[in-house]
Order: sequence, then structure tokens, then C-alpha cells
Amino acid sequence: MFFLVIFVFLSLLKTDCVIAKDCIFCNLEIVESQSVFEGEYLRILVDYAPRVKGHLLIFPKRHIVKAHEMSREEWEEFSIMIPKAVKFFSEYLNTDQYIVLEKNGPNAFQDIPHVHFHLFPVTNQRWAQIFDIEPKQLSLEDLKNEIETFRSYFLDLCK
Repeated sequence: MFFLVIFVFLSLLKTDCVIAKDCIFCNLEIVESQSVFEGEYLRILVDYAPRVKGHLLIFPKRHIVKAHEMSREEWEEFSIMIPKAVKFFSEYLNTDQYIVLEKNGPNAFQDIPHVHFHLFPVTNQRWAQIFDIEPKQLSLEDLKNEIETFRSYFLDLCK
């Protein structure tokens, strides 16, 4: 019985690691190059194919798939990061209006099986101008510029 429990545990662990290995939010090269802010449990990064200027992603450092799997500490840090993002939106984009979007599971249109929250600053766009479009991927130069700009704002916000 003991060996069966260990085998099942190791099988589950191996499955999770395989998923995490292929997960873009677990790929440190991508995450570190696009991150603009990092907390103890969560990161914020720039979306490389933004629906609106300022489109950010907040996600846990550990690999979990759905929002209900987040720990209390992760939720608490999330509640601290939202006001920082809104302050960024206010100072950089002159708006304190925003949409938070998160999807749980393939039937809910979750494309990446790692929980992540989209933050869309809203100025004067209509719903269709944000969601009924095909987002365009930023060029490497534009992405680099966005990341540098956003990092400097978040660095200033945290002083």
C-alpha cells in the first residue's frame, strides 16, 4: 500500500512538472524578459500581443491552472498588485478604469493552463474595440520599449 501511494504521488508530481515545463508562465527566460514587477508570490508582465495599450498579465510564480487553486497569500498579494497596476494606468494612460479577466478551463476559453489575470486599462474604447479584434503581436523593439517604460513606472511606484 505504501508503495502504491508513493507511486501515485510521484505520477502526479511528474504530470505537473511536464505541464509546467511546457508552460510559458513557467519559462523563466520569457518571464524574466517580460516581467515589469515581481512580488513574493506573483509576477506582472507585459502582454506581447496586447488588446489595448497597457495590457498586463498577473500570474502566480508556482504552476497552478485555475484561480480557485490560489493560496490565501497569493490572493492577498493580488489584492496589493491591482492598486499598483491602477496607479500605473492612472499615471501612464490617464485612466483609473480597467477590466480584470480570468478564465478557468478550456470550456471557459482558457488557452494557457496556468492561472493568469488580464488587466485591460480602458480609456474610451468600446467593448468590441477590445475583445472583438485579433490582437497584434508587438515587434521585438516595441515590446522592449513597453517593458522598459512599464518597469520604470513600477519601480517608481514601489519606492
